[in-house]
Amino acid sequence: MTLFAAVRVARIQSITQLRQIESHGLRKDEASAKRVDPSRTSLNLSESRYSPEDPLQLVQAFKAFKTATGASEGGKNAALGLHVLCVVSPGLITEAGDLHNPNNPVNRRAFEQSQEWARRTFGPDSLVAARMDMDETGGGVVDLIVCPTSIKQGGRGRKPKLTISVREALAQVQKEHGAKRSYSALQDSWANHAREHVDERLQRGEPKSETGRVHVVADILRAADAERVASAQARTKAEEALKATESFRAMAEAEARTASEATAAAQHERAYLRERAEGLKVWEDQTAQEIDRKEAALTLREHEVQRAEAALAGRAVEIERQERVLATERTRLEKLAAAYERLTKPLLSFARDVKRWADDFRTLLPERARDAFDSSVAILQRLDDETAEIREGKKEVGPVESAPRPQSRRLW
Repeated sequence: MTLFAAVRVARIQSITQLRQIESHGLRKDEASAKRVDPSRTSLNLSESRYSPEDPLQLVQAFKAFKTATGASEGGKNAALGLHVLCVVSPGLITEAGDLHNPNNPVNRRAFEQSQEWARRTFGPDSLVAARMDMDETGGGVVDLIVCPTSIKQGGRGRKPKLTISVREALAQVQKEHGAKRSYSALQDSWANHAREHVDERLQRGEPKSETGRVHVVADILRAADAERVASAQARTKAEEALKATESFRAMAEAEARTASEATAAAQHERAYLRERAEGLKVWEDQTAQEIDRKEAALTLREHEVQRAEAALAGRAVEIERQERVLATERTRLEKLAAAYERLTKPLLSFARDVKRWADDFRTLLPERARDAFDSSVAILQRLDDETAEIREGKKEVGPVESAPRPQSRRLW
């Protein structure tokens, strides 16, 4: 019996497509209702380094992968990752026990070694999640979600950054194996790894370019599989050929499943883009209205500023005029104070002399003459005090003519 190892790869172009793959793993899609035995779903194997508590949550695991590694998504139309199906012949598994037993040693080796192969091929941090179904009719298929990365050099002074790059990863595998196509190189790579770590009898399938085979849909292969089981006792060459095609049946199922997921993902993506376009139209209208409102408010504010500037200019002119009036008044007051001081200085000197004379002769004067003299002295004292207040700025200077004059009185 010939045993085969094969691999199928599909690019994941969007989160919507990744969510469709997740929905199938959670058994929430329509295809699962037709092909799945719910009583065995709990036997399915799944692992994720980035979502260990719930490995089937692929979107959550993908986001955790980007956070943990710091990787960013590629440019426009760049793939987010690869959906890889690693396949071994179910006949190899049935040799060691039940095809749908998760503890079957061949199932365990296929599940673990497919993950190890993905890490070696695409990078140690690239494997986001893995799943091996035990509730479908076929077996020997391991689903892998892989996000290979590479360092992208930044241009114009920007720093290099880690970026998801499916194209570079496939080109590297193609270069290492010297194949004409990257997918053919992946076939070589997985077959070599499976032969070394799963079973040494596993062989790479013959290339389609050599055999001319056309992949057959899963329903047709299921009927062929039933016929093979009915004639299992006949150890003929036809039985070997039938078992050899079993691996291709698994591949066809995997491809049909991938195509179904991709179709659903495309429909969801189309609906999302339509909704997004409508939302952008509403946003553009709202933004245009907001811009018009802000421009009107800005124009009003500019007019207010212009009015305020004109008012400030008028106020500045008024302040300058008042400052000139004050300067003129200050000059006039200074001149009056100087004139007052010139007029009062000799009078004060004379008053001091009179007071000194009065002190000397007061006692010699009659009583009436003494009272008149005291009145004159009081007037001179008040004149001296007012002069001192004017000098200290405590009193404004009035007309000289308003100063009180002593009344003439008869002394005898």
